[in-house]
Amino acid sequence: MNAAHHQTPRLALELKQFADTAPVILWMTDPSGACVFLSRGWYESTGQVEQEALGIGWLKVVHPEDREKSGQIFREANAARRPFTLDYRLRQSNGEYRWAIDSGNPRFDERGEFLGFVGSVIDIHERVLARQSLQESEARYKSVLGLMPAGLYTVESATGKITYYNDQAARLWGREPKLDDAEDRFCGSYKVFLPDGRFVPRDQTPMALAIREGRSFRNTEAIVERPDGSRLTALVNVDPLRDADGRVIGAVNVLYDISDRRAAEQALERSEERYRHLVESQSEMLCRFRPDGTILFVNGAYARARGSTAEAMHGQNFWKFIPAEDHPGVRAMLEGLTPENPEARVEHRFETAEGSRWTLWINRALTFDEQGRAIELQSTGVDITERRRAEDELLEADRRKDEFLAILSHELRNPLAPIRNHVARLRASGGEPGVLDEALPVLDRQVAHLVRLVDDLLDVARINRGDIVLQKRAVPLAEIVTTALETSRPLLEARGHRLSVQLPGKPVIVMGDPVRLSQVLANVLNNAATYTPAGGKIDITVDTEQDRGVLRVRDNGPGFTPATGQHMFELFMRGEDARNHPAGFGIGLALARRLIEMHGGTIRAESAGPNQGSEFFITLPIERTAAVTQDAAPDRARPSHEKKILVVDDNVDAADSLALLLSASGADTTAVYDGRSALKAFAELQPDVVLLDIGMPGMDGYEVARSIREQWPQSGVTLVALTGWGQEEDRQRTAAAGFDHHLVKPAGFEEIEAILSKT
Repeated sequence: MNAAHHQTPRLALELKQFADTAPVILWMTDPSGACVFLSRGWYESTGQVEQEALGIGWLKVVHPEDREKSGQIFREANAARRPFTLDYRLRQSNGEYRWAIDSGNPRFDERGEFLGFVGSVIDIHERVLARQSLQESEARYKSVLGLMPAGLYTVESATGKITYYNDQAARLWGREPKLDDAEDRFCGSYKVFLPDGRFVPRDQTPMALAIREGRSFRNTEAIVERPDGSRLTALVNVDPLRDADGRVIGAVNVLYDISDRRAAEQALERSEERYRHLVESQSEMLCRFRPDGTILFVNGAYARARGSTAEAMHGQNFWKFIPAEDHPGVRAMLEGLTPENPEARVEHRFETAEGSRWTLWINRALTFDEQGRAIELQSTGVDITERRRAEDELLEADRRKDEFLAILSHELRNPLAPIRNHVARLRASGGEPGVLDEALPVLDRQVAHLVRLVDDLLDVARINRGDIVLQKRAVPLAEIVTTALETSRPLLEARGHRLSVQLPGKPVIVMGDPVRLSQVLANVLNNAATYTPAGGKIDITVDTEQDRGVLRVRDNGPGFTPATGQHMFELFMRGEDARNHPAGFGIGLALARRLIEMHGGTIRAESAGPNQGSEFFITLPIERTAAVTQDAAPDRARPSHEKKILVVDDNVDAADSLALLLSASGADTTAVYDGRSALKAFAELQPDVVLLDIGMPGMDGYEVARSIREQWPQSGVTLVALTGWGQEEDRQRTAAAGFDHHLVKPAGFEEIEAILSKT
């Protein structure tokens, strides 16, 4: 009893050691079907730990697609107490899955009580892949095997002796067979397994069945294990040998070693798969076709462009996808290809499935046979429609830019000429009152014209950057008309136009910035006044359409063509005057459209054609709830003569002229021309107001302002920035430096007066 007690643990230990060293994975379950033992091979292969694998945890490393079926087969076998065999894909410790075959047999004690199952798991991954590869490629293998050496041997049916074998057969066996040795009879020196790993008994091999049943076996795949234990995958072809009376006297076996071919085929399939993936993942349109246009192949991008499939497009004609007007150019390119120069590029259009046309940049390569005849063309197409459109737009924008610069130069010189002339007259006249009276209106108009040009340019830039901030309120459209007419009336009167204004009985209220809306209407009125011949008629109408207020401006001028109307609201687009000369600056209408769109409105123009007049329509959402308020009128009081004003600007002419203008209004004014002089003058004068330029060399206006605030914090001086920069960030910067006000050059005298009146 004690000996048995000591021997049992030792025996169990030896059995476990045997199981752990076995070439297969061994396992054992209890009667309930729970796994109670797995040999070490399981844990080394799968990476599972024992606590996770036992029970039914082993199913966790079975492939999800095989898990339910495997579990079902095992449960049914366990319930029926019968052997089972199943195959599944088993997850390895590196994450990949490999095919395995799992076989189990029930075990019983001496009383017949069911104790559970014992079984083994064998890796059959290579054999499964071999079988799949062979099944998928059987036709291809047949042609390959016809060129390959084969192992051939014959046996006689009575004794099983090998009667003939060739060198390749010996190589496949792994040694020369022993013709007189019973072990080698019926080629028993090697073992045969089915592709799924099952052993084939000697009397069930194709050779044995061919001799016993007199039937042939063709391309039967088997795993051959040679005497040295190595294995190869083979195709077995067996035919019975018969005597003159038809009796089976033996068999001939032809073995094809497909191990290397199978590996090569797998590599080829992987390569083909990579190639197919590469071709199909291309965004370029790939096509192969014959010289007559018959399509041999297209990739997915080409087929999708036609709303078709690659299979459906095979055999169609390439030329029907190119617009007929592009055929001559493409044919000329193809005819120029030669064996010495087989490649070329051409640009043409392509008909898509929707009927639209793409512009393609095509690489074409022509393949020739040995006689120099064209046999196939390969084409790679890239859609450059958007690029071509962008290039055209860029060229057009560049043309407009050049025209704009020429116009800008012209427009800036126009007001400068009368300004220079009148300045010369004033200098020569010695200040005669009559000359001064004539010069002042001209100078005022031309300076206003210059300011308007600069303001329009700045407004366009601000809108493009999103810097325009609308000061909206409820405003009647009638007020917009009145304000716009104040701006445009001098031009209307100078041209001698008759003006008609029609307003509705009830106010039409919109929510908008009255200054910007008046600017829009003034631009439209100026446009009408400019293009309409002198003495023309211009009508302004305020109306409503559903929930929108409408401003209409109609003239009896030259009108315009549909082509002109399509682009007239684009930046730097100019019309022509009555003499067909370019007119305008190409900014006003573009600025008008952008400002109206910022208000949620629309602007459009219509014309019945040349000499039929024009009509502009401005629509804005009606505001029905807000009360109408008027902007407070600015305080126009002149500065008191007691005020002391310091003007600082490195432009001496600008500083002196502004100082003279302010002195003429009664102020005590001093002008200096740099930052350090400004601080010195401030210390001496203690002025009430400093009009300070920003962009000065040395100490700029920001530094001067900060120094004044730091050195004289109790002075109460009003600091006014005078600068050519008017963006929101510029205003924030001047405020941070200590300025009270920000004026954009050239500042109107009324703006300066308004600030002085409040200090």
